[in-house]
Amino acid sequence: MQSEKLWATGRVKRWHAFPIIGEQTVADHAWGVALIVMEVAENHLTIDLLRAAITHDSAELYTGDMPYQTKKRWPDLARALLTVEMEVEREYNIDWILNEKQWEILKWADMFELLMFADAQHNLGNRNVVEMERLAYSLVAEAPTVSAYKLLERFMKHERE
Repeated sequence: MQSEKLWATGRVKRWHAFPIIGEQTVADHAWGVALIVMEVAENHLTIDLLRAAITHDSAELYTGDMPYQTKKRWPDLARALLTVEMEVEREYNIDWILNEKQWEILKWADMFELLMFADAQHNLGNRNVVEMERLAYSLVAEAPTVSAYKLLERFMKHERE
């Protein structure tokens, strides 16, 4: 692992395509994803899953934080970015071995952290993230574990209060 380069990946700013209040870096986001993974992974939690949560956006040092809508609109670009991500992960020795369920948990935690950030922005009065908040809700609707479902349920109950 190349610690100096990996450390630099944490400084990449997220949300460049959306006006937000304050900022969020890849390090901020990865911390949140790792905490969520620890809470919801149940018996699927391994050191590699936790490492993947921490390093999953490291390629953004080279690609930036490409918005979901951009990747959805231009699938060829999304495939090219995936190639870059895999190459960076191999180069930095962070291509962790995860099983299918662990990948599902990681992706869910990634989207749930997005939901939490968008919700916090919304609560601060930022209406620019409403579309992203709706998208995140739709992407986390199917929780991969009982613990994830309970976390989502608590979150939604808190939102209704």
